[in-house]
Amino acid sequence: MFSPQISYMKLPTTPIRMSLVLISSMIFFLGIFIGYSSAHSLKSLVEDLEHLFSPLTGFPPIMLTVVILVNNFIKTFLFMLLGILFAIPTVLFALINGVILGALGFFVAEEKGVLFLLTGLLPHGVFEIPALLISCALGIGIGMSVVRRIHRKDVSIGSVVISCIKAYFKIVMPLLVLAAFIEVYVTPLLLQQLL
Repeated sequence: MFSPQISYMKLPTTPIRMSLVLISSMIFFLGIFIGYSSAHSLKSLVEDLEHLFSPLTGFPPIMLTVVILVNNFIKTFLFMLLGILFAIPTVLFALINGVILGALGFFVAEEKGVLFLLTGLLPHGVFEIPALLISCALGIGIGMSVVRRIHRKDVSIGSVVISCIKAYFKIVMPLLVLAAFIEVYVTPLLLQQLL
């Protein structure tokens, strides 16, 4: 169980609860396991997602970068703030993203091999996945502050939310920018070497 006192570890002068990052990671990787092991039952979902995003392949690189960045920003920022609903939407966001990644990874590995999967995922994933996990950790932190507020009147939810927003723009947003540029400009070049 967590202590009622908020313990923080400093990351670039911004408070981030590393215990909540760990919890977010566990939820996310549980989702990957579920998605990978249940991939065949999720095949229609994967196909729908591929169909949904297929028009983006014709976009100019800079426009595609902006679309990816805005999409990731809206999702991670929104579900961080939705942590105010006792963190339930935030937890589901981490889990569902893991499920989708696990299912998609299964079919990519099955069709084109594990090396192709890792090459297509890792270059931008090393930035995008931590961004997702940190934003979820912040959302869970907001949810926990709501629970504490119910039992203790001295907890300021507004202060926690503001702190999390500052942390988001100091840490999460730069990671998303890097991930978007790498996904558009670097990952395709690496994948071409495997074709």
